[in-house]
Amino acid sequence: MSEIHAVLTGDLIGSRTQSDATETSMRVLAETCAAFGELYSLDLRFTRHRGDGWQVIVPANYFYDLTLTIAARLKAAKGALPSKIGIGLGPITSRGTDSLSDASGSAFIASGEMLEFLSASSSTATISVAGPVPHQMHQAIIRITDWMIQGWTQPQAEAVAVYMQRHDLHTNKERATILGISRQAFEARVNSSGFPELADARNAFMHSEFEAAT
Repeated sequence: MSEIHAVLTGDLIGSRTQSDATETSMRVLAETCAAFGELYSLDLRFTRHRGDGWQVIVPANYFYDLTLTIAARLKAAKGALPSKIGIGLGPITSRGTDSLSDASGSAFIASGEMLEFLSASSSTATISVAGPVPHQMHQAIIRITDWMIQGWTQPQAEAVAVYMQRHDLHTNKERATILGISRQAFEARVNSSGFPELADARNAFMHSEFEAAT
């Protein structure tokens, strides 16, 4: 049985008129993906394309945490833009040579098609998932998560990003120190973001057994 991967294909929102913000966003994306890969010993193969587009690949179990981390870091970073993200879940046939530009497989096709759907849709959705695996439940969770993410303020996103990226910190007092705020202020930001309520979804995705549809 082929291992199921997740391919995230993104397109920055509002980049055509904001070149400086585009470069800031790409730097944040590259740094975020590199840090995520180092944290979990994964090669995400971050690839930039078409100026304001990007793509990464991870084992399917990690896609939810990676999506949360990317969204939080982009919203937290001053001068960065949000991104639409099409997520494809499925097998791959090639990880490409030097980058994902020549990679292939069902997950890549589904990811690209999902991003095209988001770009063409009149919906307010910015993140969606599809692919040759059972995904109705995945789609529902992602839609709710997307709605929550769009409501984050910059301070809330900063707090979530610390939680997602700094696994070496074990208390909210330590996490608060990173942002130069009190423990109470940090907890207020996290709790008001709704992030604690995503714990069950994070755990479920991380421990799911993804299988391709037959």
